Amino acid sequence: MPNHYHFLLKQLKQNGIISFMSNSINSITRFYNVKNERKGPVFLPQFRFKRILSIEQLVYTSKYIHTNAYTANIINTKEEIIKYPYSSMSCYIAQNILQINLKPVLSYFNHNTNKYIDFIQKNTQNNTEREINSHINQWS
Repeated sequence: MPNHYHFLLKQLKQNGIISFMSNSINSITRFYNVKNERKGPVFLPQFRFKRILSIEQLVYTSKYIHTNAYTANIINTKEEIIKYPYSSMSCYIAQNILQINLKPVLSYFNHNTNKYIDFIQKNTQNNTEREINSHINQWS
């Protein structure tokens, strides 16, 4: 996404995600500022998060993240979701070079990657319809 990004993280220790996000944002800001000879913040002051309380919510969140570029019309077809280079989707279908723990999401699909990909592609239209409806509702 050109103006934001998503992480799906599991907190392993107290304040672990806050620390990770703070360090990441600070590192990216320093790199960007040095590269572009500028000063000041690059990101909005605070990141937002949503606590995941069920496997269904985890699967929905994963789908939301993987279909976000399609919903935003950055990519045009459902098939492109799998090939989108700025997504972790490639870890589900090819070599997991990022070493992402896929087990929590794939356990919902009996660890069958093809079922997960099918789920993503078949349920993508719902995201697009929801996005359209959210804009239509603003005008009614």
